[in-house]
Amino acid sequence: IYVVLDWGMDILGRRSRGRSEDDPIGVVNGEKITYKYFSEILRRTMENYKQQNGVDPDEETERQLRLQVWNQIIDEMLIQEEIKRLGLTVTDQEIRDIVQSQNPPEFLARQFRDSAGVFQREAYEQAMFDPQNKEAWIQVEDILREEQKRNKLQSILLATVQVSESE
Repeated sequence: IYVVLDWGMDILGRRSRGRSEDDPIGVVNGEKITYKYFSEILRRTMENYKQQNGVDPDEETERQLRLQVWNQIIDEMLIQEEIKRLGLTVTDQEIRDIVQSQNPPEFLARQFRDSAGVFQREAYEQAMFDPQNKEAWIQVEDILREEQKRNKLQSILLATVQVSESE
């Protein structure tokens, strides 16, 4: 597999010079992965690594990050394909229930914690209904919708797992 990925698709970037950004570097079930898409995700991953560690990744770490990004892209494509195949959707009411619950998702609640770590419900609700935050809440909705689709897929998969007495 490594030889195919490295030589065939050049995921280590050795032959990337002269490559068009729209050239496919791989295909998953008929969906193309372009060099541009892969490069952008890799660039962000490298930036995150540098921010977290304070140094540029060495050659081995860069190779590992490239493989990690490649695997993430493939996993994401396969997950999205299965979600689509199963027709999994998330209703607006489901999103409202999540956002307005007593315990909103951590990535939201984190923004509304005081210095003692206490969730400020009033500030949260104020921000939720402020028209100036409309675009931000649309992004939150998109994130939650995708997360819920994944949760539904995971629930379906876990429901099909059966372990016999002997196992």
